[in-house]
Amino acid sequence: MSKERNAATFGFHAVYDNDYLSAIRAAAENKFQYVQFDLNVSTFFLDTISRHRLEEIRNTADDLGVRIAFHAPGESIGMFTDSPVIRRGLLDQMKLILEKANRLNAHHITVHLLRPPEFPLADTGKDEFQAKHHDYYKRVLQENLNELTRASGAVLVTVENFYLEGIAIDALDEMFLKGTDVFLALDWAKLHRADRTRDNEQYAFFQRHSDRIREIHIHDMDKMGKQHVVPGQGVLDFEPLMSKFYDGSQWLTVEVKPLVEAVKARDYLQKAMGEFEGT
Repeated sequence: MSKERNAATFGFHAVYDNDYLSAIRAAAENKFQYVQFDLNVSTFFLDTISRHRLEEIRNTADDLGVRIAFHAPGESIGMFTDSPVIRRGLLDQMKLILEKANRLNAHHITVHLLRPPEFPLADTGKDEFQAKHHDYYKRVLQENLNELTRASGAVLVTVENFYLEGIAIDALDEMFLKGTDVFLALDWAKLHRADRTRDNEQYAFFQRHSDRIREIHIHDMDKMGKQHVVPGQGVLDFEPLMSKFYDGSQWLTVEVKPLVEAVKARDYLQKAMGEFEGT
């Protein structure tokens, strides 16, 4: 890695913080360039936040030199959602989030795709449902993501590699060929299985589309497969991530809690980057 890079842009993952303003102030105090607010957390729901409050949050962030990003709700419902009423509700919710994210001058929003239903057969144990309905679910995913990008304004829509496989990869490959404004968030730990082996399908996908990566999630994995460990205290090697996928432009979200541990993670990676540069 000999080419000169820009200074790294680090953010922390806000989950346990009391509110927007305290998280933004904590970011400034701890020298993070942004906060990624997790919208799976009711504390940060944007639905009832007034225009005046949004202006206060944005002005505070601007004054302190801290940017804002979001993680979309997606622990239980994802972009393969096809039940008509639920699908409409999901898309309406996401459009509301994107509208307010633009008011906050947010940089990006990260989404989980999750996966289509699985129905294993009793005699073979194999699931043939997804193969039979491959084109249907590929179309559903593409339609949902395209609707998000049409409503995204200046906010980037980034897809994280959480259950990124099969149909999702086929759908995104096709969308990227068409130049669709969907981008990627590479979670290095999630690219590894619980036994610490690399998911080669995901790895090859990110290699094909490295130019689409806008965000990288930083956390480690321990020897038992538990994630969200401070980098350097787990078992993952971060050198391939930094040498093959990071070029200085991607935002680095530290997904380690609480904030004092996120600072340790950031500091470790900043030091390690210098060592990686010398390899």
